Amino acid sequence: MFFILKNLINLDCFNRNDGHNHYNRFLMKLNATLLYILLFTSYGFSQNNKQSKNYIDVLKTVFNDFQQEKFFLHTNKTTYFSGEKIWWKGYIVSDFNDKVIPNTTNLYVNFYDCDKTLISHQLFYCNDGNAFGEISLPETLKTGRYYINLDTKWNKNFQTKYVVPIDIINIKTEREDYSEYNNQLNQQNNEDVELKFYPESGNLLDGIVNTVFFTTKKGKAFIPDAKGYIINESNGDTITKFKSNRNGYGVFKLLYKTNDSYNAKLYYSNENYIFRLDSKKDSRVIIQKKKKMNGAQKFSIKISEAFAKGYHKKELFATIHRNGKLLYVVPIKINKLYRNYGLNVLEENLFNGINTISLFNDSNKIIVERQFLNLKENQINFEVFQSKKTKDSILLDFRSKDILVSNLSVSVLPHESKLNTNSSNILSAFLTAPYVSSTANANLFFNDTLTDFEKDMLLQTQEPDETNMQLLSYNSKPIFDLENGLNIKGKVETPLSNLKGYNVLLSSTENAIILTTHIKSNKTFEFEKLNLKKKSNYKLALLDPKGELVNARFYIYKNTSYKVDSLLTYSEQANKILNKQTEVSLNPVDNDIFINKSAERLDEVLLFGKKKKKESTEKTYPNNPKELGNGFSRNIPINENDNMNYSVIEFLNNQPGVLAIEDGISARVTIQRSAFNSLTGDNQALIIYNGMQTTADVLIGMRLFDIKSIKVNAIGAGYGLRGGSGVVIIDVKRGKEDYSTAPNEKYFLSEIDFGFSFSTSEYEASNLIFNSTSSRSYYETLDWIPNVDLKPNSSNTIMVFKGKHKMIKLFINGMNTNGQLVYKVVNVSLE
Repeated sequence: MFFILKNLINLDCFNRNDGHNHYNRFLMKLNATLLYILLFTSYGFSQNNKQSKNYIDVLKTVFNDFQQEKFFLHTNKTTYFSGEKIWWKGYIVSDFNDKVIPNTTNLYVNFYDCDKTLISHQLFYCNDGNAFGEISLPETLKTGRYYINLDTKWNKNFQTKYVVPIDIINIKTEREDYSEYNNQLNQQNNEDVELKFYPESGNLLDGIVNTVFFTTKKGKAFIPDAKGYIINESNGDTITKFKSNRNGYGVFKLLYKTNDSYNAKLYYSNENYIFRLDSKKDSRVIIQKKKKMNGAQKFSIKISEAFAKGYHKKELFATIHRNGKLLYVVPIKINKLYRNYGLNVLEENLFNGINTISLFNDSNKIIVERQFLNLKENQINFEVFQSKKTKDSILLDFRSKDILVSNLSVSVLPHESKLNTNSSNILSAFLTAPYVSSTANANLFFNDTLTDFEKDMLLQTQEPDETNMQLLSYNSKPIFDLENGLNIKGKVETPLSNLKGYNVLLSSTENAIILTTHIKSNKTFEFEKLNLKKKSNYKLALLDPKGELVNARFYIYKNTSYKVDSLLTYSEQANKILNKQTEVSLNPVDNDIFINKSAERLDEVLLFGKKKKKESTEKTYPNNPKELGNGFSRNIPINENDNMNYSVIEFLNNQPGVLAIEDGISARVTIQRSAFNSLTGDNQALIIYNGMQTTADVLIGMRLFDIKSIKVNAIGAGYGLRGGSGVVIIDVKRGKEDYSTAPNEKYFLSEIDFGFSFSTSEYEASNLIFNSTSSRSYYETLDWIPNVDLKPNSSNTIMVFKGKHKMIKLFINGMNTNGQLVYKVVNVSLE
C-alpha cells in the first residue's frame, strides 16, 4: 500500500510586539504560504498514481516478498556435563509477522564441537512451527563451548545462520581443559579506556541541536557513571557535560557547527582521557526519533540548506522495513525553504520488535537510516498456580487468559541454578536478535529495569557489522527450493517397453504408509512429502494396470537433501551470532563433587563399574547333539520389538561382529571374526536356511517375525572348508501357529539413507548425583516438558519433578498461530 504524507511545515515564529507593519507583512507572508501549500498538495495528489507506480517499480530492486524464516532454540539449560543429554525445543516462524509458516516441515539440527566442526546432523519434522528432541553428549567430550545450529534448506537462500552456544564440562578432565578454555576466552581482552560516539542516524548535522549517544568502556567492560565534558577546540569553551548511566551508556545534546572542532574530556580513575568528536563530511540529512503519541511513532527529518536546494521539488521516500521486507512507504516533497519535516507512522504500519526507517532518493539510493524499537503489547497471557504436591513432585496448573491455544516448552531447574545463566528467550530471538549487530545484547531489550530511552540508547550504540546482509531482490530467483518431507526418486528397470497404466507401489510397515504413484514416459517415478524415519526400510513393487505385482528392479537416485559441513564455512555470519553470547565461567566450586550414578561410594573411595548380567551357557550355546557345529553355534535371542521393527538383514547387521548389507538386488553377510578365506577366495558367511545351504540373496525382503531362530557359528566348526568364513543358521516358523513365508522376489527392499529423527517419549534425568545441598542447588537438573498445549478457559496441569528443593524456577517459552509470543520465568516456593 502506498501513502501520501501531509507535511507539517514549521513557520518562523512571529513577535506581535513588532508593530502593525510587521503584522501586515506576516499576513501577506502567511497567505502566500497557504496558497503554496494548497498548490503543492494538489500537485502531490495529482501526481500520486504515476509517481507511486514508478517508485514501487524501483523499490522492487531493493526489497523482496520472499518468505524468510527465523528460529529459536529453547534448551533445558545452557551448561551441561559430558555424558548428559541436551533436551531442546525448536520454534520456527515467519520473519514478517512472527506467525507459523505451514510449509516449513524439515528442520535440521546440527551439533558442532569447540572447533566448529560437525559432530552430528539430524532431521526433525516440524509441525505447526515447532519440533523437539535431544542430543546425547559422549562422555569423552572435553570442556569448552559447543554450538547447535537450526536450519532449513530454504533458509540457505538468505545469508543468515542461527547458532546457539552450549557450554560443556567434563568433570573428569575439567581442570586441564578449563585452563586452556579460559585462556582462549580472554586472549583478546583489551584493557584500554574507550569513549565512543554514536550520533543519531550516524551523522552530525550543521546548525542544529544533534543527539549524540556514547559508551564508556575499559577493555570489554562498560564503565558506569563515567563523567566528562564536551569542549569546543576553537575557543576552549565547555559546550556540555555528560555522564554514563549504570550500564555504561549515555547521551548528550550538541549544537554542532561544521567549522568548529570538538573534543571530549573523560575523567576515570583519577585520570583524564581526551577523545575527538568527528562527523562524516557528507552529513546532509538526519532522522530524529520523537515520543510515541496516540498510537503513532513520531519522527523529525532534518536536512541541510545545501541538500534542500539540491533536492528542491524532488521527492524523497521514507520507508519502514526489516530484513529486506518493506512494510510502509511514504513520499516527501522537498522544498528549499524548509529544513524540517514531520512524519507520523501508525502502530499498524510498524513491525513488532526492531524496525528500520530509511530515506531513499528517486535514484534508489539510501540517504540516511535509523533503527528503532517498537514492542507491541500482544504477549500470551497466563498464570501458574500450585496444585497437589507429592514427596518429590508438584502439580502445576497453567491458566490462560487468551482465546487461542498456545504451545509452550518448560524447563525446571533449582532456584539457585548456575546452569542457565546465559540463555536467550523467544522474545529476543524473534524480535531483536536477528536485526542487531554482534555487539548488542538482544536480551536487554526485554529487561524491565531499563526504560524505553535506555533501550534506544542500547540500540543506537551497537557497533555496525562490517558485512551487511545481502538481500534477494524482487527479480532474484532462489537457488534452494522449499523442502517438505522426503522424496524418493527412482527408475523402473524392466524389459517391458510400454508402462502405460502401470504404477509403483511403496509400502513401509515401520512408517505406516502405503502409496502408489504413476510412472513417467522415461520410466522414472517419484514419491513426495514422505515422513520417513531414519534407518527405516521401505518396499517398492511394480503394479500392472490390473493391480497385480510384476517382476521388476528399481534404481533409486541418491538423496539430494540438505547437507552441512563445518561452521567455519559460514564464519562471517555465524560469528555474528556466536559473539553475542557473554562469557561464562565453567570452573565448578572445589568443594562440589559430582558423582556418576553408576558409582558406589564407600567412605572416601569412589568405585566405578557396571554389573555384568550372567548368561546361561545352555541358553546361549544350546546342546543339540545331532546338529553340525554343536556347542559352537551361538543362539541370537529375538525379542518382540525386534520382530516388529527389523528385517533379517537389519537384525543381523545389529549383531556384534556381523556385517549384513543388501542393495535390493544382492545381499552379503560377513562375520568379522573370520579372516579372508584363501581357499574359497571369499569371506562371505555360509547361510543355512531351513537346513539347506544357500546364499544371502534369499534373505532380501525377509521379515524377522517369520523367523523361529538364528544362530551364528563364528568359526564354522563342523562345516569344514565351506564354513571357513563362519556360518549363519536360520530356521523359519512352521505349521499353523509358526507359519512360514518365502521371500517375495517381486518386492524391492531399500533403506532410508537420511530420515527424520524422533524424540524419546519421556525426559530422562541426568546421570549425576551430588554430595551436598549446595551442589544440588547449583548443578542439578530437575525436569523438561517440551510440548505443553495451553488451552483457554480450561485447566492445563503438568506434573514436574522438584526433588528436595525448597524453591524451583520455571523457564517458559511459547507461541501461538497468531504470532503471539511469551517468555516467562516463574519462581515456585515449595515450603
